[in-house]
Amino acid sequence: MHLGLSDILLGISLDFDDDMTSEEIEAAIHDLGETLRASQSSVARVFVRPVQLAKNKEPAGSDIGAGSAD
Repeated sequence: MHLGLSDILLGISLDFDDDMTSEEIEAAIHDLGETLRASQSSVARVFVRPVQLAKNKEPAGSDIGAGSAD
């Protein structure tokens, strides 16, 4: 989402390994954010939403905006 000239919010849904601890997940998210911001200076914020994927299915909420307006 482009918030300003050099201000981008990047939203990511990730399925983390079930064996990861909360500390490992926090470290992975931190490292990912640092790497993204270092490679693209306009990425000011990174939002990570952990999801659990079922085999052969898309993440919940991936169809936001689709459907009928009742």
